[in-house]
Amino acid sequence: MALDSVMIKIIADELHDSVLGSRIDRITMPRRDAVLLSLRNKHTQNKLFISARSGAARINLTEREFENPKTPPGFCMLLSKYLGSGRVSGIETIEGERIILFYIDAINEIGDRTRLTLSVELMGRYSNVVLASENNMIIDALKHIDSKDEDKRTILPGYPFTYPPKIDKTPLSGKTSEIVDKIREGKGTISKAVLDTILGIGPVVAREIAWRTDKFDGEAASMEEATVEKLAASVDEVKLAAMGKKRLLSIVYYEGRPMEYSFLPLTQYEDLEFAPFESVSELLDSYWKEREDEELKKARSHDLESKINALLEKVAKRKKVREEDFKDTSRSEELKLFGDLITSNIHNIEKGKESVKLYDYYNDRIIDIPLDPRMSPPQNAQNYYKRYRKLTNAAKVLAELINEDNEEQKYLESVKYYLENAVSVQEYAELREELENAGYFKKSSGKKISEKKSDFIYYRTSDGHHVTVGKNNKSNEKLTFDTARKSDYWFHVKGAPGSHVILTVKDGMPPDTVLSEAAMIAAYHSSQSGGELVPVDYTEVKNLKKIKGKRVGMVSYSNYKTAFVTPDKIIEEMRIDG
Repeated sequence: MALDSVMIKIIADELHDSVLGSRIDRITMPRRDAVLLSLRNKHTQNKLFISARSGAARINLTEREFENPKTPPGFCMLLSKYLGSGRVSGIETIEGERIILFYIDAINEIGDRTRLTLSVELMGRYSNVVLASENNMIIDALKHIDSKDEDKRTILPGYPFTYPPKIDKTPLSGKTSEIVDKIREGKGTISKAVLDTILGIGPVVAREIAWRTDKFDGEAASMEEATVEKLAASVDEVKLAAMGKKRLLSIVYYEGRPMEYSFLPLTQYEDLEFAPFESVSELLDSYWKEREDEELKKARSHDLESKINALLEKVAKRKKVREEDFKDTSRSEELKLFGDLITSNIHNIEKGKESVKLYDYYNDRIIDIPLDPRMSPPQNAQNYYKRYRKLTNAAKVLAELINEDNEEQKYLESVKYYLENAVSVQEYAELREELENAGYFKKSSGKKISEKKSDFIYYRTSDGHHVTVGKNNKSNEKLTFDTARKSDYWFHVKGAPGSHVILTVKDGMPPDTVLSEAAMIAAYHSSQSGGELVPVDYTEVKNLKKIKGKRVGMVSYSNYKTAFVTPDKIIEEMRIDG
């Protein structure tokens, strides 16, 4: 839902009570279309978030942390120059408009007091933040608009600051009877006629009025008298909610995701889940955090997945080339044989020959050995020995490199698994940071977003044993080597990406049922979660070792057993809060 002018007025009233008289401590722009004002007064400190993003425009107090760019945008520096240390001396709205005007008392470049206007305009794709001088001239704006149309505003530095053209509609504060009469004259459905008639309400409120009037949303022009009476009552109910009576700030959720929000009960969604809020800032912060986190997760997931797939493809190609080269080293033993046979027959070979047939006493056969006619027999033998040593050394090096490729492939596949199962923005950020620390990506600059979240996932088995699961490679290493005790049991799916799982031991060897449940949890938190009879290795933590020089989370283990289990979603019932 886009903000309508009723919600804008509610926000302005709330801000009037909380930030009027506050000083502007700091101005940042965490996004190219968003401004964050840090405000303080005698009693409190607040952060005012302003977004001019099309489809997500809003203004609200927030407690969220934002990552700022390394270099502030030009508009951010201009606002800091003009508004820094200024005091919010007034907050106003314009009836029917989605605009909040902030009057800022500031000091200009020559030390004189001046009153500036910060116009926050939350009008869909026309959303903007405009700074105007005391004589109503535009100093600058977040978005410049050079309009050749006389009916439209030009928003450029040095131009007069004007309001948007007035719309020929009836304000909600008008007489209900006049509003109803104009709706009845409207074209189309009741909801369309309501939206076309009442100034400053959005589609959600228009549909709500229509729903309370006629759930079938019939034609406005053909309403019967009983329906007209319902329409008048519905308009009055919206008026009361707008004035603060019978108001209910709430978010409507569909399948767990925020779908709509409003200042009155949305009976049109009576079968869906509602969440009430005490303030409109809390409502907007919650609504957009969930929506934007979901968008951010998708963007980061796609970005990381593309890069990890590219890295896996690069490793696979490199490994293939090395394996082909390694196959070529298989001739090394043949070269040594040639050298041995030449040496044992050195007095029977004449210099200058291009080949010689000799008896291979190792394999009881006659073989034809190529010779370099420029070399003597001893030199030919040494040449073969030299080539043998070179291929043997190459084979050792290539075997080590192929093993490194296998380890890197295994590591990247584990990161890809954790990426596919990440559920929060913080988890995506941690995976990005892990890859940065591993040298795959350049380390990002700017302040990191910090969220206090658990490092692990927790379960309790049917008999009360605690089971802890790592969320990524870094989490796995912390769990296994810093958190777990030597006597606890460690579980991991065999030969596939998955989480480290620790079963906290109470007294002695855990029962088989507990071992089986812990193994099921390990299989469930692995790339084999959809399989049957998945092999899971388990052993005491004391039998694990970090692999020196290897990537984070990589371990070796001994004295282990293997359980074969089929993951079942019923284990989700064992999950507990940390």
